[in-house]
Amino acid sequence: MKREKKKLLIVVILLIGLNSSLDLTPLVNGGLYYVLYFDTDEETYYIDGKIEINATWDMTFDPLLEDMYFQAQIYNSSLELIWNSSRYGDPGNHDEVWVVNILNLNLPDNHSSILFVRFFYHCYHSILGQEDIVLEEKQIKLIKKEVSCQLIGFRDRLLFGNNLTIKARFYDDLLENSNNLINQSVIFYIKNNGHVLFENNYTINSIGMVNITVCSLTYLKIGQINLIFQVENNKYYSDSFFYYNIFVEEKYQQAENPLQLSAFSFASILVIASIMFILISKIKKNTKQRTLSEITIRY
Repeated sequence: MKREKKKLLIVVILLIGLNSSLDLTPLVNGGLYYVLYFDTDEETYYIDGKIEINATWDMTFDPLLEDMYFQAQIYNSSLELIWNSSRYGDPGNHDEVWVVNILNLNLPDNHSSILFVRFFYHCYHSILGQEDIVLEEKQIKLIKKEVSCQLIGFRDRLLFGNNLTIKARFYDDLLENSNNLINQSVIFYIKNNGHVLFENNYTINSIGMVNITVCSLTYLKIGQINLIFQVENNKYYSDSFFYYNIFVEEKYQQAENPLQLSAFSFASILVIASIMFILISKIKKNTKQRTLSEITIRY
């Protein structure tokens, strides 16, 4: 869209020039110039993106008396020069495109930045002296990407004694072309009532995954615990926290192993057999006593 506007603007100016004298801006030191177009392809960029700068201008001067050039420049929020193009000092019409890799700029790692893109003109006249002017300025913003987290096969309940196993995927939150985070650092916490039970630092692998295994007997407690993933102080991604809850429940009347189960079953059988033996013995004794009583009476 901006390129179409640029072409339309050039055509309009040329048509005006055909019907009337083109109002070129006279330089204080004697030359003439006209900036037809100066702009960037976007107003907001990601830290790992590229800035495209477009400019079209025309200039006329006497090279015997004047030294003149135009230059594209980028300044940081402190108005320090961090990039500039070559100097363009030949008379005539110019149409240039510069592509700047943001990662090659000297920028801070811990926050987003505002940059100023300028179109700068310099002229030195052997008699009249020097003139430096910023002809155009565009303000652009650099932002970090947002992070998303997805737990694979997550269950919100865990039997105490079993290991807690987590598979987490991290990716940037771009609707058009989402990409996995790779080789980025993630801190994982486990908390209970505000107390840290477990903490470790993990590196996201080549497919955007982090695999975590925690022994519940060593680190967890019965009840609800909080799982926290933290991405912080990253050059490319915004600070992000992801919270999940899981309930650790105690095992009730559950054998620890088959041997215990067998022992429990054998003990139960012995108890039942003992009770049955006592009952049968009592029945036999009562029957015997009744028989003796009947024999005595008859006799």
